[in-house]
Amino acid sequence: MKSLACVFCVAAAAWGAEPALQTKALAEGRHLIAVSGMLCHLCEKAIALELGRLPEVESVEADFDRGEVRLSVRKGRKLEAAALRKGLRRAAKRANLGNEFELEGASPAP
Repeated sequence: MKSLACVFCVAAAAWGAEPALQTKALAEGRHLIAVSGMLCHLCEKAIALELGRLPEVESVEADFDRGEVRLSVRKGRKLEAAALRKGLRRAAKRANLGNEFELEGASPAP
């Protein structure tokens, strides 16, 4: 059953994604990030793992159903957009489904 789901995920990746939104660095605190390209729960796990490895990130939760990531940037730090995009690229490689994750936007989380 898992292989059937992954075949669907790979086929869905062929649809492509819109261009990434230009986002500046995220200041300390909680943020809600819109991410396109998540195809299944494997994608959200890969994103949470890779973004959680960034030294600026205190906590992270990815939600496939909503296409969003909630993360907290450590006090006194800022998370550069380039580092965030690099983490998303590493997550796509980890998921190994042939898809790419794109940063669509970010806003302060409640």
